[in-house]
Amino acid sequence: METQENLLAEIEFENQFVNASPGQRFANFILDIVGVFILSFLLSFLAMIPIEIIAEKSPGPSKDNMVQLVLLFSYVLVGPLLYYTFFEKITKGRTLGKLITKTRVVKENGERLSFKDTFVRAVIRFIPLEIISLWFNEVPWHDQWTRTRVVKK
Repeated sequence: METQENLLAEIEFENQFVNASPGQRFANFILDIVGVFILSFLLSFLAMIPIEIIAEKSPGPSKDNMVQLVLLFSYVLVGPLLYYTFFEKITKGRTLGKLITKTRVVKENGERLSFKDTFVRAVIRFIPLEIISLWFNEVPWHDQWTRTRVVKK
């Protein structure tokens, strides 16, 4: 009897959530690149203010080196990590791309993501060639390893 209840609960869950289409996933990717770029630009712009002050007062590394370091961290590390982690947590599983395509990310059991879930998903995206994992698997690594899925809203 318990197996029938589990089977019914699984069928009900599957009917409740419809996976996002590959086209929606691709649109999310492209739109989120734009979102990451905008956030990274803003972060690097804000970081330049103290660099200007420090560069004028200290004889240490050249201003150009400091600017390059800030840009590297803003565009490659901090921007993407903050974008995916906080956007997905604050907006309950949605990023700029997911807002536009009317999709969201949920745990496999349908629950909302925790902060840890959003952070781990963001970190996994830094694995080289992670984006290609979608071409070889039905589900990209950042969804497989965190047991999440992108669904239509």
